[in-house]
Amino acid sequence: MNEEEVLNQEVFPEVSPEVFREVSDEELEQISLPLAEGLRLDAKVEAVIFASQKPLKTMEIFDLVQGEAGGTTTLKDVQECLSHLLEYYRDRAGGFTLRYTRGIGYQFQTVPAAAPILERQFSQRPRPISRAALETLAIIAYRQPVTRAEVEYIRGVDAGSIVKNLLERDLIACTGRKEIAGRPMVFSTTQEFLKVFQLSHVKDLPTLESFQPSHEALQKALEKLEQGEQLVDVEDYIGDEPASIQIEAADENADPEISFPAGDLLPPGGGEVDL
Repeated sequence: MNEEEVLNQEVFPEVSPEVFREVSDEELEQISLPLAEGLRLDAKVEAVIFASQKPLKTMEIFDLVQGEAGGTTTLKDVQECLSHLLEYYRDRAGGFTLRYTRGIGYQFQTVPAAAPILERQFSQRPRPISRAALETLAIIAYRQPVTRAEVEYIRGVDAGSIVKNLLERDLIACTGRKEIAGRPMVFSTTQEFLKVFQLSHVKDLPTLESFQPSHEALQKALEKLEQGEQLVDVEDYIGDEPASIQIEAADENADPEISFPAGDLLPPGGGEVDL
């Protein structure tokens, strides 16, 4: 059996030519109307979430399906329907699921287990944002609203191209101007930032204390300095740092000289920064 015979047998078995005739607008409306009227509420909710380019909140979904249904659907009906859909897609264990993020809304997303497959599928696309961009984004997230000059002061390098990249990705936005000389723009994170990092609010960010070395670790480092050590590798005390901070003394009477690798989140000249 050749390819044409297979197609005719499996896809178009004894199809009448009447099927392929043009359908008028009036006939199309008569065909579509019963289907729309017969659509269950969960199917309507599922459809509007699937078609949306952004997460939808419960009230947004309610407004869409309630208006379409002529006011017969209640908010409680939509809430129960959403709970049912969340449970259905969770138990389904498929390649995508319905996810709810508090304060943001409902959206269909692929499951984490599908990440390796999707990485291969989209391997030719631009890679995720760079480490420098993540550092800049972290500064903005913890200090927002913040000016570009303040970001550059903390990082010690120019941040113009990185800020532009973050703006293009809609991870940050200009939210006003600072009332100082020159009135520079200030930047804050966006709803897209919360969605990407699966946060409900910026208050859900990990506390800065979780990234700081413990008091005991600092005390051990200071004790080692007092014992006359010429070289201290703080990485032994802090943990997985990108590069160790070395404190060297030129001689016994010299003040310690602190050297910070480029890109560390510290201002020029050293010192602590309260993000």
